[in-house]
Amino acid sequence: MSGLPEDSEYDLFVSYAHADNEDGLISAIVEVLREIQQRLSPSQPWRVFFDNPAIRPMSDWERSIEGGLKSAGVMLSFSSPAYFASDWCQREWQTFRQQEQYRSDQLERIAVLKLEATVCGDEWGQDLARRQHVDVQSWRNLDRSALREDPDIQLQFDRLVFQIERTLVRLHATQKIEDTFQIQPTQSYLVP
Repeated sequence: MSGLPEDSEYDLFVSYAHADNEDGLISAIVEVLREIQQRLSPSQPWRVFFDNPAIRPMSDWERSIEGGLKSAGVMLSFSSPAYFASDWCQREWQTFRQQEQYRSDQLERIAVLKLEATVCGDEWGQDLARRQHVDVQSWRNLDRSALREDPDIQLQFDRLVFQIERTLVRLHATQKIEDTFQIQPTQSYLVP
């Protein structure tokens, strides 16, 4: 993590079930995504909320997660049976969707990476299922070096980084326009 304060704005929030990262695959994917993005845009590295490095000792971790969700431009969701079984993952999804709807910027801001085939018929599962995903199921069986060396995997990473970066640029442009056109309080000319 870049040493950002806990209430900083984040570009990317990583939502995953801890059980899915026991082999380090999710950590490796996030690391490669950051490397690619930094290579493409070294002066503006992503600020990533990935719980272990983002939450400091003695912090209110629930508040930290909520702050990360509310400030993030994009959520990177790793779907799996463990993800759908996790109350916390569902809470993260719902919190992010609420702030996505609140912003009403019409941007698709959730990137889904499918770790395992999952069927979930509730509203959450349907929302996730309607989004185009990157299928990473086969990556679990690969040597981690393949994440950096396999041309097909690199192409998927490049596309994902491009899409996230494009969404963030549009989101920041929308925010700047909103900030520019906010109505400023003016002096009243009415005499009391």
